[in-house]
Amino acid sequence: MAEAAGGNAPLLEALSNDALARDWPPAVLARAAGLRAAVGALQATAEGATRRLRATVQGSRAYAVELVHAPGVRLRAQCDCPHARGGHPCKHAAALAMVWRAQLGAAVVAAPAAPPVQEPAWAAFVRRQPSEALAQRLLDWAGVDPGLRRNLQAWAALAEPASDTAAARRAVGAFLAAPSGGLHARTWPAHLRRAQGVLGLIDGWLAERPALAAQASTWALVRLRRSARRVGDPQHLAHDLLQALIRRWCQAVPAAGWSAAECAASAESLLADDREALVDRAAVLAALPPEAVARWGQRQAERWAVLRDQADADPIQRDAAKRAWHGHLIAAGDGPGELDLLRQDLRSADDHLALVQALQRWGRPREAVQAAEQAWRAHPQHPGLEAALLAVYERDGWDDEVLALRRAAFERAPSVAAYHALLQAAAQAGADVALERERCWALLDNARGFTAETLAGLRLDLWRSEGRFDEALTWLSVPRPLPALALRRWVQALPAAHDAAAADWLKRLLADELRHARPPFEGALALVRDTLTRLSPEAGRLWLAWLKLEHRAQPAFVQALRGL
Repeated sequence: MAEAAGGNAPLLEALSNDALARDWPPAVLARAAGLRAAVGALQATAEGATRRLRATVQGSRAYAVELVHAPGVRLRAQCDCPHARGGHPCKHAAALAMVWRAQLGAAVVAAPAAPPVQEPAWAAFVRRQPSEALAQRLLDWAGVDPGLRRNLQAWAALAEPASDTAAARRAVGAFLAAPSGGLHARTWPAHLRRAQGVLGLIDGWLAERPALAAQASTWALVRLRRSARRVGDPQHLAHDLLQALIRRWCQAVPAAGWSAAECAASAESLLADDREALVDRAAVLAALPPEAVARWGQRQAERWAVLRDQADADPIQRDAAKRAWHGHLIAAGDGPGELDLLRQDLRSADDHLALVQALQRWGRPREAVQAAEQAWRAHPQHPGLEAALLAVYERDGWDDEVLALRRAAFERAPSVAAYHALLQAAAQAGADVALERERCWALLDNARGFTAETLAGLRLDLWRSEGRFDEALTWLSVPRPLPALALRRWVQALPAAHDAAAADWLKRLLADELRHARPPFEGALALVRDTLTRLSPEAGRLWLAWLKLEHRAQPAFVQALRGL
């Protein structure tokens, strides 16, 4: 395992604890650690120096996740879950990153637990006071402190059983009431800590009053979800509490003694406005009696049928009705029903993509090919449809068609990944790979819609990915605009035989960085360190002395250099 880890040092660095912490918040990483067992079969590929790993991760449904790593570039993650589509880091991609690291022979080590905190003297003093004095103090302070008053109300709600539904609502509200200053990012964590108490309240009702427990779970879910949206909840801190409320609803409903209509209505309330796809529909269906499942499905089908053909239907309501009915069919395992629904409504590229993915999921490969080709003709250049069409072509061995798509993709948006995918497709199709490479480079001379600096950076990235450093050095002998990040990646990849050239380019980058650098000079100091690794000890000592002399007008920078 040590050899495996050493041979994959750049990738392991991108998967290290520190690197994962830069890309995923602690709360997301904590949930991802519990999802590692939900990661499906791994599909690893390499395109030049670029490494790619794909897998499905089972969450509320199976999500397609992909991680891409290229030397000198931070790990890129893609997932089709709602959080990732909304631009947020998701737990499914983090879980796959942890599994990838473990596969390479390095475990993801949890942070050491913090040492226990010694109780302060004032806490020991409080414990020594008589109960009557403490009770009076609490009452006096609660009269002037709304936060303390709300906490005491929540405590009372836990201690006293609710006499009726209205009292139960008030008890739930005592835990979820917003602080007097309102909910915002600063007060959100403390609000969630108090809101956790609602679980104890519901647990107290599960055995004796399951119907009330189910109602309370729904009330709390709706209110907490609304609050999370208002605050933004960028780190998804409310996720675990919301999931716990859903699980309690699923526990309570089978014992609630409700009619089919009441069960269906409660399920509909639970799933109403589930934009974040938090609710596991399959678990909800499993908690309902068959009559309720049929009734609920019928209501959703009827609502969709009404809105589907209304020319003046509100688009938001129409999409919500379709998503609800679609989610129900998937959770119920009704393949024919799902495919029929998707074929009825092919208005957008995403509609076509959903049909292609459903056909593949239900084991209809030939129909999936036909649907993907039809979708591509209707919506050319759509990335999702292009990926779906490539997947079905590659699966069936349609190498010439794959090559044509890869060519079009590189011409439309040249990149390192598109370049290596094109060359791989050319080799698979038996085409002249050298000629294909020449066409790509010729395209970079005439590509439209890109600045000269952007194309220069792409050239450097391509040379770096293929290890063609001599060609790049010859090309760089002519002055031209160069993006600093691409140049830095290229310099860092230069082998030891080119240490002199690497040091020269690092010095140029440092000169540019120092024009706008400010304390603590992190970027400039990183360039200095990289330059010193490319110089001999004596040359490095002399250059560092010259650097201090040259920049003596910047004493803060000179002071920072003394730490090297």
